[in-house]
Amino acid sequence: MLAAGGSLIAYRRLTPDFRARNRVEGWTGGLLAACSVVAVLTTVGILASLVFESWRFFQVVSPLQFLFGTDWDPQIAMRADQFATHGAFGAVPLFVGTFLVMLIAMAVAAPVGLFSAIYLSEYARPATRAWVKPLLEILAGVPTVVYGFFRRPHRRAAVPRFLQCAGRQAGRRAAARDRRLPDAGAEPDGRWWPGR
Repeated sequence: MLAAGGSLIAYRRLTPDFRARNRVEGWTGGLLAACSVVAVLTTVGILASLVFESWRFFQVVSPLQFLFGTDWDPQIAMRADQFATHGAFGAVPLFVGTFLVMLIAMAVAAPVGLFSAIYLSEYARPATRAWVKPLLEILAGVPTVVYGFFRRPHRRAAVPRFLQCAGRQAGRRAAARDRRLPDAGAEPDGRWWPGR
């Protein structure tokens, strides 16, 4: 109904002297300017919120304690009926944890990425390169946080469970070689590890 009304209004305004392109470009320019103003105002609002909340935080916690403290335990009672400790806001554990995760990620990602690039540029056939390279570019363009959303809650324990079972399996095999256990493949409940 809205489209029919708009079409009727537009049809009545059509004349040989009507400059539709100039009018549409004017509306488009105004819309893009409004979008850019909204983006700038949103950024200013985010920065103002960060500065305001940081100011309030650093009135309670000293910046030196935050930057050089070694305890992170942000338990603070927000209401009178809550019980919590005073809280410790030393950011050194956060910095060290971030740096450690970065080192582990780079230890995995740097060789894999480098060897993949060498393989694709020097050794892969053109047909293989034609579908692997765009696939890798798409995967690289997706933020890792998005990959985290695909992880299902019931699969969270799958990797630790797999590692635990693999460790038990390796231990039983070693023990069976030493003739300490009769069966190297069975779990304590009688089930086989691969079937879990």
